[in-house]
Amino acid sequence: VAAIGVNLSFYICAAAADLSNIAGVGVKSLILDQLTGANNVGQFGDLLNGVWQLAGGILIALLTWSMVLIGLITVFFAIALRSVLLTMLVIISPIAIVAALLPNTEKWFKKWRDTFIQLLIVYPAFMAAWAACRLVGNIVAQTEGIGWLLSALCTIAPLAIIIPLFKATSGVMGKMTSLTEKGIGAA
Repeated sequence: VAAIGVNLSFYICAAAADLSNIAGVGVKSLILDQLTGANNVGQFGDLLNGVWQLAGGILIALLTWSMVLIGLITVFFAIALRSVLLTMLVIISPIAIVAALLPNTEKWFKKWRDTFIQLLIVYPAFMAAWAACRLVGNIVAQTEGIGWLLSALCTIAPLAIIIPLFKATSGVMGKMTSLTEKGIGAA
C-alpha cells in the first residue's frame, strides 16, 4: 500500500490542491451569482450604486489607509505563500508517505498532513468570506441613508477577516499572520 501511495502521492496531492482552488472559485461564484438575480435597477442604477460604493470605499480607505494597506499586503503575501507551500508539500509528498511507515518519523508525516489540509481549507474559506462580504455590501447599499457607508465597510471587511482566518488554521499560515499582526500593533 505504501509503495502505491508513494507512486501516486504526487498526483493525489496535486489533484487535492486543484480541487481546493476550484472549490474556492466555486464558492465565490456561488455566492456572487446571487448578486445578479437581486433587484435589477438597470445599468444606470448599477453604475450610480457602484460610484457610491467606490466613493465610500475611498473615504474609508483614506481614513484607515494603514489598516487597508497592511491588509492588502497580508492578503497578497498569504495567498502567495499558500501557493508556494502547497507546491512544496506536493513535491515532498512521496517522502511524507515514506515517513508515515517508520515509527520515529511518523510525527513528520502528521505535521505534513496537518499543514497540507490546513492550506487546502484556507483558500475556499477566504473566498467564501470575501464573497459574502461583497454580497452583504450590495444588499445594504440598497438601503436609504448610510447604506453606501455600510457597503463600503463591507468592501474592506475581508481585509480584517484574513488575519483571524489564517490564525484559525494555525500552522505556518497562522505563524506568518501573527507576525504581521505584531507589526500592525507596533505601527
